[in-house]
Amino acid sequence: INASARDVAGQLEVKCFDRVDLVDDEWADVIIPNSALEHTHSPLDELKALYRKRRNGGTIVFGVPHEPVHWKFSPGDIN
Repeated sequence: INASARDVAGQLEVKCFDRVDLVDDEWADVIIPNSALEHTHSPLDELKALYRKRRNGGTIVFGVPHEPVHWKFSPGDIN
């Protein structure tokens, strides 16, 4: 997590963690890792770790980048 962004969030009283293992188990009712999972070294391990952090009956909502159905592959596109 960007340290500057985390500092600003802290000033706004938003609790931020730079590692999932710093969060207590069964801590959250809702977890929203938006556009983050695809940046991890081991997505499956992150999913398992996040699952332990949600309370019983809690929800995890993943947002991952995706392309529209009509998108066509372009070999020269660096993205």
